[in-house]
Amino acid sequence: MLNTTFGFPFKQIIAENLTVKVILPEGAKDVKSYLPFKVEDEHQDLEYSYLDTIGRPVLVLEKRNAADFHRKPFQVLYNYSTADMLREPLMLIGGAAVLLLMLVLYFRIDSKYPKNEERKVKNE
Repeated sequence: MLNTTFGFPFKQIIAENLTVKVILPEGAKDVKSYLPFKVEDEHQDLEYSYLDTIGRPVLVLEKRNAADFHRKPFQVLYNYSTADMLREPLMLIGGAAVLLLMLVLYFRIDSKYPKNEERKVKNE
């Protein structure tokens, strides 16, 4: 559960169109919001960042004529599994392991052609 405040940090301001975006962790499912008042539009988008594979869900809330009265706490509930938490670290470890394996194989493979110094010795 995420608890945060709807609105802006300044008092005595009225906004004609206020958009609040809540970016959740990659893999968050079943996103639900609980607001103490009605909003004109509520929808979900996806945003991609570093190392994201499926994208991060973004909850977008839009309110017209928002005032200091609307600056109240609201909750966002979502499900998030441990496997989703481990996705990015395992991706980094796997990428480093593949790179290391490629380097080991590259230096282990013996080429068919002799090196320049060996050619000079054979020609003399």
